[in-house]
Amino acid sequence: MNVLEAYKVSKTYDGKNWALLDFTLTIKRGELLSLLGRNGAGKTTFINIATTQLRQTRGTVRVLGYDVIKEAKSVRRLIAIVPQEARPLSLATPWEHVYYYLLARGLSINEARERTARYLREMDLWECRNVISSKLSGGLRQRILVAMAIATEAEMIFLDEPTIGLDPIGKMNVWRYIGQYAKKGCTFVLTTQDMEEAEILSDRVAVMDRGILIAYGDLQSLKSRVKSKIRMEIKGNVSEEKLREYGSVINLTDKLLLYTDEKFADEVAKLAMTNNCQVTISPIRLEDVFISLVGVGPHEEA
Repeated sequence: MNVLEAYKVSKTYDGKNWALLDFTLTIKRGELLSLLGRNGAGKTTFINIATTQLRQTRGTVRVLGYDVIKEAKSVRRLIAIVPQEARPLSLATPWEHVYYYLLARGLSINEARERTARYLREMDLWECRNVISSKLSGGLRQRILVAMAIATEAEMIFLDEPTIGLDPIGKMNVWRYIGQYAKKGCTFVLTTQDMEEAEILSDRVAVMDRGILIAYGDLQSLKSRVKSKIRMEIKGNVSEEKLREYGSVINLTDKLLLYTDEKFADEVAKLAMTNNCQVTISPIRLEDVFISLVGVGPHEEA
C-alpha cells in the first residue's frame, strides 16, 4: 500500500525558478525512503509540502490517503516531523520535551507519561531524563528530537537531515534508533547529504538535482547504474593520465578516485605502491552512484 503519492509536484517562489519541477514518486507503508541531493536540490521543499507546511505551485500530494492541501488537518494528525532547523529548548529536559509534546498532540496524561518513560528508556535517554538539554552533548540533544517524533507512534515520520553536525558516534547512535523503529514497520522519509547514512538505513533512495528527480529505486538497482565493479581511492603522487588507462578517474583534490574492473585491481595497486601512494579498494557505494548522476563540480543552488 502506498502511504505517500506525489504526482508532478512543482514549486516556484518567484515565478521563474523552480525549486521542484514535476516531482513524482510513491512511498510504500513500512519503508524508509531517503531523499538525496546537494543544497538547493529541493529536498526540504518537498518535505515541507508533504508535511503541509508549504503549498505547491502545481501537482498533487496525498499522504496516508489525504490531500495535503484540502485535508491538511487529517495529515497533521497522522505524521510527525523533525525539521532540519529544529533544536531542543536549552532549559528543558528530555522528559519535558517528549512528555509535553505528546500532551500537545492530544494524548492523555497517563498515556503521555507511559510513552515518555518507554521511549526514553528505549532510546537510552532515561539516565539523563532530568538534565536540561544545554548540558547534554550534541548527539543526545539530537536524539531527543528523534525520540519526540518516534514517541508519537505516527504512521509516517519525516526526518530532515537528522544527524547534520553530529560526530561519527553521535550519527551511529541516531542511525541505530531510526533503524530499529523502521524494522517495526514505521514509515520514514529521510533527507540527507550523508551517503553512508542513506546506504545504511534506506529501503529505497530518490536522488534529486535542481528540483528534479533524476533516479529512484532500491540500492541494488541504483548501484547497477555504475558500470565499473570497484572503486579505488589513491592518495599520493601518481599520474592521473596513467590511471585513466584503467578506467574513469575523478580528481577530489586530496585523492584520486578510480572506477575500474577487478582484473585491473592488482596492477593499479602495484602502480600506486611503487609511487609510495596509499590505496584503498572497495565495492561500488551509493556515493559513487550519486557522483555519477550529479557530478563533483560546483552547483548553483536551486
